[in-house]
Amino acid sequence: MDFDDESIQEFVLEATELLEEAEQGLLNIEDGGDYHSNFKSVFRAFHSVKGGAGMLGMDETNKVVHFLEDILTEADKEKEMNPHLIDFFLQGIDSTKKALIGEDHCFEFKSPFDDKNSSKKTGTTTERNVKTKKNSTSSTSARIFHVDDEVEICEIIKLMLETDGHQVTSFLSGQEMLKCLKPGEVDIVISDFRMPTMDGNEVLRAVKKIDPDIPTILLSGFLKQKDCIKAVNNGAFALLEKPINFGIMHSTLTNALNSVRYSRLIGRSIKLLMYQFSDLNEFLTSAGKENIIETIRTEMENLIEERNSIREIQKKVKTES
Repeated sequence: MDFDDESIQEFVLEATELLEEAEQGLLNIEDGGDYHSNFKSVFRAFHSVKGGAGMLGMDETNKVVHFLEDILTEADKEKEMNPHLIDFFLQGIDSTKKALIGEDHCFEFKSPFDDKNSSKKTGTTTERNVKTKKNSTSSTSARIFHVDDEVEICEIIKLMLETDGHQVTSFLSGQEMLKCLKPGEVDIVISDFRMPTMDGNEVLRAVKKIDPDIPTILLSGFLKQKDCIKAVNNGAFALLEKPINFGIMHSTLTNALNSVRYSRLIGRSIKLLMYQFSDLNEFLTSAGKENIIETIRTEMENLIEERNSIREIQKKVKTES
């Protein structure tokens, strides 16, 4: 399978997120959290990054994380991790992140088990970068960008949404917001429709080009029929009237959050399947199942092509008739 630069960029973002999940799992183990579930989280992250790096020809990244996965498998025999091992994996994750973006990772391919006393080390951890745990958010909490050219409106909506448990960043123009918008980092965009330099439809189209999965909600005190039609054609998730009905806003945000999470779950599932293909390919080849490999390869290529087609449709800007 051939992969373009966009696919590699997507993998780097996805791999970074997976590695951060692995960091969190290791920190949970260090704090006495459930070993089994956190180990699975760390192993899944390493295995997926290894598979994706191998598939995309990112040899240095594959080499580092493959080594980490081997050590993790060996560590699991003890069903526990001492601070020395956790330090080793956290430093390995830092090295993997550097390898992902082509930086010199300086990773030493030396097993911590080479030191016969390493498994008995306890007490303070070795020197390392301090890892900060991410604040966990509830299943109903969204990361929201809100745009309105009126400061008072921004303050009112920010207060309302934060009271509802959401994380809100306000902007006074669409241009300002778009400079900060990155794929996968925001769940919902809310924009006023009538703004002087960039109206709601322009914001909507620009958001779709950056991340077609993000649902965009437009707000206005008055919308003409042609404006509504244009917004729907451009892919608006919802159009809400001002003054805002908090009950309607709450249910709309719930639906929008469910929508973006579902889209990202599907996308991530496809990627994880792709990342595992290299290992499966090796196993089936050794078993003489080349015909199965070709069938899986064809189905995956069709799946990727269909996903890319849907994305292009989502990104397409429809002009006024």
